[in-house]
Amino acid sequence: MGFKANILAAAAVVAAASTAMAVPTWTGGGADDNFSTAGNWTSAYSNGSFDFGAVSAGGNTTANNNISPGINPSVITFLAGAPAMTVTGQSIQIVFATFNDTLVNQSSFTQTFDNQLQFFNYNNTIPLGINNISGNFNLNGGVNFRTDADGGHSPSIQTVNGGVVNIAGAVTGTGGVIANGSLLTLGGNNTYTNGTIVAGGDLALANGSNGSATGTGSVTLQSGGLIGNGTITGATATNTNNAFTIAPGSGATPGTITISNSLNFSGNSNMTLGFDLGSTSSLLDVTGALTLGNTAKVAVTPIAGFALGTYHLINYGTLANAADLSTWTVSGVPVGDNYALSNNTLNNSIDLTISSASVPEPASLGLLGAGAAALLIVRRRKTA
Repeated sequence: MGFKANILAAAAVVAAASTAMAVPTWTGGGADDNFSTAGNWTSAYSNGSFDFGAVSAGGNTTANNNISPGINPSVITFLAGAPAMTVTGQSIQIVFATFNDTLVNQSSFTQTFDNQLQFFNYNNTIPLGINNISGNFNLNGGVNFRTDADGGHSPSIQTVNGGVVNIAGAVTGTGGVIANGSLLTLGGNNTYTNGTIVAGGDLALANGSNGSATGTGSVTLQSGGLIGNGTITGATATNTNNAFTIAPGSGATPGTITISNSLNFSGNSNMTLGFDLGSTSSLLDVTGALTLGNTAKVAVTPIAGFALGTYHLINYGTLANAADLSTWTVSGVPVGDNYALSNNTLNNSIDLTISSASVPEPASLGLLGAGAAALLIVRRRKTA
């Protein structure tokens, strides 16, 4: 029996079992933390979908997948009563059959996978959902998208329903990533090929200069935000007029977002660019062609070391259009200070210069002083 046939058979068994009875639930009561230990489950587990439930005091909150050659669940659910669990051991291949949400957290705790999750989609092109109903996920072992020569569809994962999904390990294979309604952090040197979409969530880059957080494909900015400190190697562009924010850094910590390709937001009049300004400042570094919109909002936050002067906000390789920066708006500049946006063609950068409000020259100050003194003398004479 071939690889795909095995997968289809496993998925059919899982679907039938899911409709016939409750799936096994981890309770952690076994003598060790192995998947193969019957005492850890409400019913013996060997393969298929499963839940994590409440664990009694002293029970196993680490679950080690020691089942060979592997398991093929369609759905893994952390129930509302589940504690913070850590899943280790062999990789888990999540087989997408008829379910949309394949990884679900109903608990209020962060759930961690230190082993690799493999996503396989043979049936359709619906994204496989990582659903943070209440708690968060740490996927430290990374993600691998699996396809096969028998025509399996290239899978994609989609974060939904709020919460935080941190993927520290590498994301590899022929598949894509969609940030939708959650904060998705990509921290590895990722090589997945089918692109990244930010559609209502926030995508945080956390790979620094280590390869590409978003794999080798393009990045589409639909709505939400792009934040963090990291690198993108694919062409990046907006394709809607929805509100979107690009803000290098995290919180009050400045950072650099490097796009080693092109960035185009010419068609978006609802773009906000956020920058922390101080002794170390945020930077958007576009090594390829930069195409600007004629309307954008620049929101600055003075932080430690802020001073009057010129700040490089965006570096670019080439500027593809001559946007009118006078139509951009700037907020966050200290009250009373002046500012000006400019295209620095010598430095290939979009700059913000902040200066103090104009003050009188020394000669003017002398004249003002003499005038005040004369006025005081006149007042004294009138009262004498």
